[in-house]
Amino acid sequence: MKSADPVRVLYVDDSPFDRALVRDALEEEGEGFRLVEASHRGELDSVLAGEFPFDLVLSDFNILGMTGLEVVGAVHERHPDIPIIIVTGTGSEEVAVKALKAGAEDYVIKQPQHIRRLPQTIRGVLERRRLESSLEATRVQLGQLRHLEAVGRLAGGIAHDFNNLLTVITANAELLSSVEGPDGPPAEELRDILQAAAQATELTRHLMEFSSGAGIPLERVDPVRLIQETLPLLNRSLGSEAELLTRIPPELPSLLTVPARFQQVIMNLGLNARDALAEGGRAGTIRLEADLWTPPPIASGGREDGNGLPPTDSLLRHLPGEGVRPLVRIRVSDNGCGMPPEVVERIFEPFFTTKAIGRGTGLGLASAFGTVRQAGGTILVESEVGKGSTFTVLLPRASDVEADRV
Repeated sequence: MKSADPVRVLYVDDSPFDRALVRDALEEEGEGFRLVEASHRGELDSVLAGEFPFDLVLSDFNILGMTGLEVVGAVHERHPDIPIIIVTGTGSEEVAVKALKAGAEDYVIKQPQHIRRLPQTIRGVLERRRLESSLEATRVQLGQLRHLEAVGRLAGGIAHDFNNLLTVITANAELLSSVEGPDGPPAEELRDILQAAAQATELTRHLMEFSSGAGIPLERVDPVRLIQETLPLLNRSLGSEAELLTRIPPELPSLLTVPARFQQVIMNLGLNARDALAEGGRAGTIRLEADLWTPPPIASGGREDGNGLPPTDSLLRHLPGEGVRPLVRIRVSDNGCGMPPEVVERIFEPFFTTKAIGRGTGLGLASAFGTVRQAGGTILVESEVGKGSTFTVLLPRASDVEADRV
């Protein structure tokens, strides 16, 4: 619900006088509320059986043929996330406790001074619900980032040790291959060893990219130029079943990254979106957008920035620049099959893949995450099964990174 939209309220009460009292209080707010009334169980059941386009429910505690507790149960049975406020003339503390235990969000007594404040009470309940939802989204994002940091440290240590072993294996295999004559080792077996070692070295390189990306110096690059250079190859790789829509500004601040790896990030995210469309079994749209994103101020109340990110204070401080500097934002979204939460939590883990055996190594997104981390950034993911996914890359400006090094 956007802030400019009227709050859609269902009011359940069998008293015409009380319904008029509440109606007058909400109408004083002008177009801020849209009220629908139900005076008995039959009308409530009829409303619940429909699409139920409401943001909140008001209910009397004592209604002809049912109680307010039964209203709470009936609404939450079908719509568990809808907040309910009990509005009643019963000023009993015991009644209030029963209502809150049953799942009501708040309790308002039918007295003129309380009814006049009902619009503020409703908005307060909805704002509290929105903040709780935003905080939960932040908690999940932070948990994912911390989990990936731990996995990255583990992967980096394993990759480093494994790379040392591969160096020994490769060096000795190459030494043996130089021995000629009948007493020399079988050439075919040596070639198999060297080929397997080369493949293992490539996997190790991806793991090291995921963990830190160390090994290749960073360069100051123009992200717009690199994205534009990547688009022809990405378009050819997507094929005819996926339509690529882009919105790239003519200029963006420079970044510090490895050019080829940055372009590979764009490719990996685009190909991942293509695969999501294929799994959904339909042609679809992939959107690639880039801009300079300015986080909202810290302590801004956790409002969304209009693009799905819930930048509460804790998440903002965890982002590059601690949420106080503009970031280059690159978003790749699709309307494919989407992912359940348990997949989103592991999507950047090395070797994790939902593809069939032989169709992927599970290192594409892990490598992309490592490249972005090396550049001082991060990747956030939003996804919903059946609706699609959005990968948001957030990168600090080169000037900010260089200033921090001084």
